[in-house]
Amino acid sequence: MWAGSDPASPDPLRISGRAFSAHIFHEHPGKEDYLEALNTTASGGWIGAKIYDALLPRCASRCAVERIYTFHLGDFGQLAPAGLQEKKCAP
Repeated sequence: MWAGSDPASPDPLRISGRAFSAHIFHEHPGKEDYLEALNTTASGGWIGAKIYDALLPRCASRCAVERIYTFHLGDFGQLAPAGLQEKKCAP
C-alpha cells in the first residue's frame, strides 16, 4: 500500500511538501540577469541550457540564502562564485 492511499491517513509527501515550501521563495530574474548569464556562458564557451544554470547563482547572490538546491551540481560548481559554492546541494 502506498503511503497516503488510505483516506484516513495524511499524505506524507503532501505534508513534507508544505513544510518544505514554507522555507523557499522565488527570485525572478530580470533582463540584466539574463544578459549577464548569457555573457558568462558565452565567455566560458558553454552552450545550451547552461544559461539557466548561470541564472541560479546570479539570483541567489542577491538573497541571503542558506542553501541552493540544484540537480546540476557540476555545472553550478563551474558557474557560481566562491561565496555560493558551500551552499549548493542536491534536493
